Parts: sequence; structure tokens; C-alpha cells
Amino acid sequence: MSKNLKKTGETIGIDLGFKKLATLSNTMEIDTLDLKKEEEMIKKYQKQLARKEYMSNNYKKTLKKTT
Repeated sequence: MSKNLKKTGETIGIDLGFKKLATLSNTMEIDTLDLKKEEEMIKKYQKQLARKEYMSNNYKKTLKKTT
């Protein structure tokens, strides 16, 4: 999301909120982040890890998949 922008010397204000992640003083709005896919993936791997014996080979293999 980071863009290389030219420096203009102007200042900008940022208002953080709940409905929108941020609203800038130049009326630009940034929507909230959609993390549903990431949350589902975390749930899936946590469930898989919970079923494995701690630090077994299968536990380590599953742990490698998450990174």
C-alpha cells in the first residue's frame, strides 16, 4: 500500500475511526482492512496443531505450513 509520492511540503491531518480506517484532511478515505481469509487460515492451523502431539514431527510439519 505504500506508494512513493513526491514531496510537496504540504501537511495533512489523519482521523482514525471505526467505520473507515482513516480519513485524511484532503477528504481521501481509507477503508478498513478485510482480514477474513487470514482469520480463517489461523483457525484452521490452530485446530490442526491442537490435534498434534506437542513438538512431534507432525506438529513441526504443520507448524512449517503456517509460516
